[in-house]
Amino acid sequence: MSETSDRRRRTDLDLFVLALIESGISTPYQLQKAAGLSQGATIPTLQRLLEAGFVIQGKIGLRGRTDYKVVALGRAALKRGWRKREVGEPRYLKRWILSRWRRTPILEMEPILIEDWLAELGGGVHQLANGTRLKIRNIMSVVFRHGIRHGFLPRDGHANPMKYVRQSGRSTKEQTYLT
Repeated sequence: MSETSDRRRRTDLDLFVLALIESGISTPYQLQKAAGLSQGATIPTLQRLLEAGFVIQGKIGLRGRTDYKVVALGRAALKRGWRKREVGEPRYLKRWILSRWRRTPILEMEPILIEDWLAELGGGVHQLANGTRLKIRNIMSVVFRHGIRHGFLPRDGHANPMKYVRQSGRSTKEQTYLT
């Protein structure tokens, strides 16, 4: 994948285009019509994917449109990339979640305790913004869903306490309107 200053955005676009090609949307024209991606964005992305060996070019079809197909290396990159995007940045997991919940048994993780902990992160020494605390809550939810999906936790409504944890993402800063 691309190694530029805006690597994250390009990687996200690369993964998105790979997923679309895998689902059957395989020409720049189809990417434009189905996903609203401009050809100015998709053609360089397709070129990067070709150079990385994630896709191969198919035959030129009607009206000179070339279709693309995802190869095994591309499927592996897609799977790896989405998994990385799913958990997000590991620093939130290490710095905030594991530092507090590492030794707590899952059955003792009650929604109210988690909400209180998130509220503590918003005040006192830490003063984390609502958006950051929401991100922490969402990462915890992903971890619980992962455990349920892989059979580490029972598949019932009470296995994921994060379902019942409320956390606003709304900014508390006063907006300034320029007229």
